[in-house]
Amino acid sequence: MIGLRTAALLLALTGSGATLVGQAGTPAPLAPVSKQELVKRMGLTPGQWHSAGRFIHIDIQPTKPGGGVDGKAFAEAQSKIGQIFQTDICLDTGVAANNDLALPGISIGQDCRLDLRANGSGHEFTANCGTTGVAETRVKVVGTHSTTTMKDMIETDFVSPGAGKKMNVKISMTSNRVGECP
Repeated sequence: MIGLRTAALLLALTGSGATLVGQAGTPAPLAPVSKQELVKRMGLTPGQWHSAGRFIHIDIQPTKPGGGVDGKAFAEAQSKIGQIFQTDICLDTGVAANNDLALPGISIGQDCRLDLRANGSGHEFTANCGTTGVAETRVKVVGTHSTTTMKDMIETDFVSPGAGKKMNVKISMTSNRVGECP
């Protein structure tokens, strides 16, 4: 799943903590909703879901003018562009017992501040996680869905002033229901 776990993995490439700020296209006007209402409005069919994501953009920059970025870390991050990763989830309610938002291909921790919006076939949410000035992550997800499919553009911005780095990652994600949970 994409989310803080993937963010941590990508940040390991830079040797820092992180923050995210996302920009993406917006579907028709969407009304603010709770996690439970988001999942209800999306109407995703419970069961086994398979997701495939592709890194379409990764950039690492210094947070201060004149700061540097380790060339090896930058090259390693750039080598991920175009790579595809896959994940599976047994979707139940969409909200885990610990109150994490758990959707196909996307997991957002319960400690993140969320702005969730949905309509009949579109969804959009932003998660702000971390501590300002220490390490912050902002994830923006914009997508469409049916009862058995999801297509998302996920943009994540990581900022770690202490490490002097910021990273922007864009992922295209497609998820499909593939059957009942094992």
